[in-house]
Amino acid sequence: MILIAALLSVALIALPMWALAGDGGSYDRAAYSAAVGRIGQAWAMEQFDELERMHEDFLDPAARTPDGTWMMEAFEVAFDPVLGSDGPARIEKTFAAWKQKTPDSAVRPLLEAYAWQIRAWKARGMPCSVHGPKVMLRVFDELLFRAQSALAEGGARARRSPLWYTVSLRIAGARESPGLDGLLAEAEAAIPGYPSLYSARLEFLLPEWGGDYERVDRFIRDVAARTQGVEGKAFYARLYVGLARSRDCVNRFDESSVSWPDMKASFEDMIQRHPDPWNKNLFATFACRARDLETTRRLLGELGTLASLGAWSSSISNESCRQMIKPRSQPAVQT
Repeated sequence: MILIAALLSVALIALPMWALAGDGGSYDRAAYSAAVGRIGQAWAMEQFDELERMHEDFLDPAARTPDGTWMMEAFEVAFDPVLGSDGPARIEKTFAAWKQKTPDSAVRPLLEAYAWQIRAWKARGMPCSVHGPKVMLRVFDELLFRAQSALAEGGARARRSPLWYTVSLRIAGARESPGLDGLLAEAEAAIPGYPSLYSARLEFLLPEWGGDYERVDRFIRDVAARTQGVEGKAFYARLYVGLARSRDCVNRFDESSVSWPDMKASFEDMIQRHPDPWNKNLFATFACRARDLETTRRLLGELGTLASLGAWSSSISNESCRQMIKPRSQPAVQT
């Protein structure tokens, strides 16, 4: 069984990039999911050339799925669990092998920086608190410094990647470095509209970092206004959905200052620009959470058999939302 799995992995990794794309070279949601799996497999099997090629292809701002997801985000989704579970010795060994094979790679130090900042957050623990045991915070800072050193090794070529700015924002925010908003402004100018840039900055406006949900709301509204020329009102919903996605701080969305009427308007605009079932299911999920019966009913009707509600919402499902919108039976009239 192990041999068969290994052969299948090799076969998948050997596919050319066009095999991940839909007609005309565009990417669909299946291609995105395949890319996530393929990045993890390429890392595990030390297929460094493949990682370099995928990163280069995904640098194109047009490399997006119909729901608006950037293909570059596949690196973040793939690496977070893989590198979070790999121990430091394994990470060091793999990157040393990559450096030996391709000494002048600009992608290798970039992904190495990404890896060490993931390890830093894992070592730190306490995702919902800025405080903790001194020994854990010391290890956290040491790993962040290691990530920062890897970024510097990448030089100017690594700054072409949105991952460079995402990692830089996470490191600077965690080390409470000044100029975080200036770094975000530079990132926006270089790679406008990349979602993780805003999520990385938003993290350090949360209560556990000394902020509050009013500051979070002001930031989200400001981002939605700044990106309106390219994404309309979509970022209001996207960033609030990001709060709901937190696996550790599960109450962030519910405790936030989100406005359902504004989120609804944002989703409506998002669907106009990116009319994909994924976005419509997200809209229906949050409409159901808000107990907006009319919108939930309409969206479930439009989705039909494509309905798949419940993303990052533990109490929400197709069935629970259909039950919510069922007309209540009227009591019988006594004669």
